[in-house]
Amino acid sequence: MLDKVSVTTAASAATATAANVNLPPTSGNAKSPATVKLGVAENFTVLSDVTVTNTGPTNIGGYIGVSAGAAITGEDTMTYTYSDTTAFPNGGSATSSFATAAKLDAMIAYKDAESRTDNVVSINQVDVGGLTFTPGLYKTTTALEVSSGDLTLSGEGNASGVFIFQIKTSFEVRAGLKIVLTNQAQACNVFWQIGSTGLFEVNAEVVGTVLGESKVVLLTGAKMKGRLFSINAAVTLDSNEVDSDATAASAATATAANVNLPPTSGTAKSPATVKLGVAENFTVLSDVTVTNTGPTNIGGYIGVSAGAAITGEDTMTYTYSGTTVFPNGGSATSSFATAAKLDAMIAYKDAESRTDNVVSINQVDVGGLTFTPGLYKTTTALEVSSGDLTLSGEGNASGVFIFQIKTSFEVRAGLKIVLTNEAQACNVFWQIGSTGLFEVNAEVVGTVLGESKVVLLTGAKMKGRLFSINAAVTLDSNEVGYPDDVLGESKVDLNIGAKIEVPLLSGVTLTLG
Repeated sequence: MLDKVSVTTAASAATATAANVNLPPTSGNAKSPATVKLGVAENFTVLSDVTVTNTGPTNIGGYIGVSAGAAITGEDTMTYTYSDTTAFPNGGSATSSFATAAKLDAMIAYKDAESRTDNVVSINQVDVGGLTFTPGLYKTTTALEVSSGDLTLSGEGNASGVFIFQIKTSFEVRAGLKIVLTNQAQACNVFWQIGSTGLFEVNAEVVGTVLGESKVVLLTGAKMKGRLFSINAAVTLDSNEVDSDATAASAATATAANVNLPPTSGTAKSPATVKLGVAENFTVLSDVTVTNTGPTNIGGYIGVSAGAAITGEDTMTYTYSGTTVFPNGGSATSSFATAAKLDAMIAYKDAESRTDNVVSINQVDVGGLTFTPGLYKTTTALEVSSGDLTLSGEGNASGVFIFQIKTSFEVRAGLKIVLTNEAQACNVFWQIGSTGLFEVNAEVVGTVLGESKVVLLTGAKMKGRLFSINAAVTLDSNEVGYPDDVLGESKVDLNIGAKIEVPLLSGVTLTLG
């Protein structure tokens, strides 16, 4: 057992004895921080990188999933119930792709919680049993445990008050003890960022989102109101109640939806377009493989360059808004796909290297905001999660939007990227440093130039292009429409039998066919 530290301090000695119970020994003044955004992971109650192991009758409220691994052991003794059936209409164990998407967002959430520094309050002892914390950002330099009594989290009358605990090593709640919410504190606003193991002993009761670097263990009869995420290890259950707080909705992100202009530094000016060369003919282009599940409609060419696999093409249909653009359509030959890939690589580097009049985006979530033509840059991920994103052409049909995204780009389920005031899909470019993920029924526009994989979940729609420079494109019952609002100079009939000469952006001309 970890050593306990006395709660008596010099500052509290002069106050009533009760003060030693109600006020934690800390340094600093606690202030409610912004919430930790969970993205896709918000749908999950239990999420593991390796495996979820269960013994005995365990009830799960929400989705459960494993990303890198594939094992859920003891699922036959689990039941799935939900406090809000609209939040989890299909419930149960999620598909691997959905769990993987959630894991990516859980990792981002962990790093977000870990990196916070504003108004941080240091906790100067290990055992916080019997104490009361108000909304704030709290940090330990060692372990944290609840062992001498229940821990109380008081919202101080503020239902939006956020609690973030940065725990250097392990976090443990002893047998039969509880974490209690009072004065309007909400489970969805409590976050435990744990540097190693999370252990909740027999009949313990815990609230909040556990973001564990290592394994997370619930012993027999322990109850959780919130989420259990193990970023790099396993989650172990044993006859537990694990209930998602289905009311989770971020007040901090909701305010962003009311903002019409993005928080940026710089003045946006429309840049020159990104030339796509031969790649302009393609709607879907991958370096490795294109994998499709379900009925997907493609408007334009589809191709794989270095690889050769298009899986699930038998459930794809190829239609075009203009038959003069794609008279023979469908999947292109390997040689033409390779030529297109070369030009897509050049286009990616072009978009990535732009610097003139660059405008920095100072937040991750741009849902609910409006951007005008310009060159925009992030130093981290970008997501559309708190509302639709609007791209306004300001009356200029030639206005160009280039987004330089350092890591991932995600559009949440059911949200849209909307074009207004003559903005055109063919003039929008997303240069993505890692993964592009477009969730269930999302609607996206523009040319996606992804360094890594590009994934459309079930029912997502794209008006533009999906290019994965070094990985795969994954489709699932999607509409991928070619941006036919402009016909570029590089348009060629890629399936004709005769040999043709194709000029590339590099200046090289290839003879193909």
